[in-house]
Amino acid sequence: MRECGNLLWLLLCCSCWYTGSGFVVQEMIDCSFENNETATFHYSLTFNRMTVVAYDATRQKFTYCDPYPCIKQIYMVAAGIAKKLNNKPGIVTRMQQEKSKCQAQVKEFWENTMERRVQPSMKVFLPDIVHEGSIPHLVCHVWGFYPADIVVLWLLNDTILVKNYTNAVPVGDWTYQIVALLDMRGSLPENKYTCVVQHSSLQDPMTEDWSYGLTSNQIKKISIATVVFVLGLVTLIAGFVLWRNAKKSGYIPIPGYNEGN
Repeated sequence: MRECGNLLWLLLCCSCWYTGSGFVVQEMIDCSFENNETATFHYSLTFNRMTVVAYDATRQKFTYCDPYPCIKQIYMVAAGIAKKLNNKPGIVTRMQQEKSKCQAQVKEFWENTMERRVQPSMKVFLPDIVHEGSIPHLVCHVWGFYPADIVVLWLLNDTILVKNYTNAVPVGDWTYQIVALLDMRGSLPENKYTCVVQHSSLQDPMTEDWSYGLTSNQIKKISIATVVFVLGLVTLIAGFVLWRNAKKSGYIPIPGYNEGN
């Protein structure tokens, strides 16, 4: 776009007609889209945020601002720039190439963002009751998934109990989260609850069970603590045995040696 860059200096000449604190000339190129099928390529020259020359991709030619709102001096310069650009076939060809590049980049961007699939993570827990008299709820927290469409089910002893219709909430990192609550009033100790997650990124539904008693995390912590305790106990016993054997290693003191020292 060397030719366009040189032509920008013509716009600066317009500043000689007016007094002011400053003038801004911009060359802007952007590629806008609403889906992966259609993309719109924009090219424009602006003077103090007013578009003076633009490329019409449909008509394949450069256009310039109307006499209104363009002031006379700007209008004359813009018309001259548009005429020179349209008379250079290489410039129009370059604009069409940029339009094709815009469409190709949109498809690649769309596949890597809007059409991507991210599997969710989940956790089921019963939070501590903070206020007396509050209703106990079993929580199924599902997070880190994309796209937003998701189904969360509660099963009671392998029977569908509740289907959650709450909309997923954006997290801010192009993923979503959802919290499904289950009223635990009237629940029985022998009941088994299961949270089921269905999402387009999963070949099979994700599930996590919960029942009264120790949670899986608590069981893991207890197991690790037990292993550490057993290892410590074995080390202590082995050290004690070695110490006892060292005292019986056959050492015989020389009579009177320790008495003189």
